[in-house]
Amino acid sequence: MGRLLEDVQAGRVELIAFTKFDRWTRKASDYYKLQDVLDAAGVPWTAILEDYETVTASGRFKVGIMLSVNQHEAERTSERIKFTFEQKRLRGEIISGNMPKGYKLENGKPVKDPETEPGITAFWRTYLSGAGMKASILAAGSAGTHLASSTGSFILRNAKAYTGQIQGVSCAAYITPEEAEKVLSTRKQKSRSTDYAYLLGGMCYCGACGSRYAGHRHFWEHKDGSKGFQVYYNCSHRYRTQPHECENAVNIYESDLERALLVWLEDALEAEAARVEIEIERHRGSGHTDDGAAERAKLERRKRRAWEAYLDEIITKDEFQREAKTIDAALAAIPVPAQYDEDAPRRIRETMPKGWRTIYAELDQKHRREFWREILQRVDVMPDRSVKISLKPDGETWFTARKQQPDGYWIEVVKAKE
Repeated sequence: MGRLLEDVQAGRVELIAFTKFDRWTRKASDYYKLQDVLDAAGVPWTAILEDYETVTASGRFKVGIMLSVNQHEAERTSERIKFTFEQKRLRGEIISGNMPKGYKLENGKPVKDPETEPGITAFWRTYLSGAGMKASILAAGSAGTHLASSTGSFILRNAKAYTGQIQGVSCAAYITPEEAEKVLSTRKQKSRSTDYAYLLGGMCYCGACGSRYAGHRHFWEHKDGSKGFQVYYNCSHRYRTQPHECENAVNIYESDLERALLVWLEDALEAEAARVEIEIERHRGSGHTDDGAAERAKLERRKRRAWEAYLDEIITKDEFQREAKTIDAALAAIPVPAQYDEDAPRRIRETMPKGWRTIYAELDQKHRREFWREILQRVDVMPDRSVKISLKPDGETWFTARKQQPDGYWIEVVKAKE
């Protein structure tokens, strides 16, 4: 809706068409805000499946009446929902259908789920015996219920839901209230440290399963009293599932990735600039022209006429969709010539200013992270320790390169759209 209103204000819209009026708005306050924008730009709208529009005075009058009816219906629906919830509470039924792991809804009331009950029972029995969460998750898996570590943490944080009371409704318990209080009192909520800016935080992914690579810090202390830490990344999905559901066991150091990126960047930019220059010269020598431009314009006009016929109810919706599908297939069959930016090689070479390595060395951790966020789209780490890096697109220019680094990593850069 925001993008639509921006186009309206920019003068790129002649008419807004939607199926029914209640797909546009149901609140009078929202409608008048939207209509102020449309009126200022002189853009009318029409409902293609109903007799409502703002092109004529009578149409605007009917809209005012329909708006009041729609808002009344929405308020009645809200009252019915509130009444239904209240009746469920009086009957002792669950309002929400989301049940904790180990339970299911039966006739509106929570009961133990026969499929997951043995696993959840084994989980709680193991954890309450003094074993850690990892052992409890393995016990649940042995009983037929595979749990991710995040699910195990969720179960422990919501221990009270397993004491026989869910949303105020009584049900069979897995643990006693006293045991739940003990679990909650002994579990410490770990707060994520925010004093370190991971260089590739949010940009590093697993090349095997596609999950995000999480950043970690390994702290150490030498005998002489000096302290420090090493930063590394690994697959978050692999290490939160037992047994591991991802084959990628690679732990990759942030310092290795940073060093490889710094060595690779200038070479990759120069290689890409040279490749684009070759493509431009090849395009100039081919003498290729866009022979399909006239045919594409003809098909676009044909599609526009079909749309107007649909709005005027000359053809049905199914007829319009069949015609549009035929036209789209014809458009896809017309080859589109490659477009080349003559200034692209220069822009590629000037992506990094002279002396940028010196400037980078003087940046603090936070600004180094921002530097890579401006350049990198994502970094994929493969199970064989190869690294695939996607750069952000610069207009119509994308970068492609492949280079082996001194530390043994393979760096491959692909087009951002791939």
